[in-house]
Amino acid sequence: VEVCSEEAFWLAGEVTHISKYPFREDTWLEAGHTINASKDFKERFGYDYFAFWDLELSFRPADIEDDVHFLALVPLYEEEREWIVKNNSIAFMYHLYDVYGDKMFCADLPREVCIPDWDEEEQSAQLLMRFLGLNEETLADLLERMEEAEKNGEEITYEQLGMWVQELQE
Repeated sequence: VEVCSEEAFWLAGEVTHISKYPFREDTWLEAGHTINASKDFKERFGYDYFAFWDLELSFRPADIEDDVHFLALVPLYEEEREWIVKNNSIAFMYHLYDVYGDKMFCADLPREVCIPDWDEEEQSAQLLMRFLGLNEETLADLLERMEEAEKNGEEITYEQLGMWVQELQE
């Protein structure tokens, strides 16, 4: 979007409107939350909602006890939000990023509805790989170890998982 274009004007207006939502509604927003796009925005760009994505940037201003986190808005179609509500917003966002990269944040990007075709097990595996930074082969080895431990009646702790992940990545 060109900085002075009409689209930029609409985008800035929508972001300004959404930024005031927590104060108008006396609530908070976090990564994974979704919010309705305005009627005008939907007519102009075709998106029905926005999802919030954690930019993994934070800082702690002086005199404030909590970190301040930065969120990005990701435009969504109705069907995408329905998938998020039934499944998992983080899994959806990772899928969208895999397909579009940083362009997933662009409201003026004409894109089609992008629904993951994962079953529940694949969705869990995708999330686990992302959170632990694993590839598919390492995840398969980790799941095999977990299954074996369960068969033997062993308790699996986070510490044990961490050690296994470290061993498998060496």
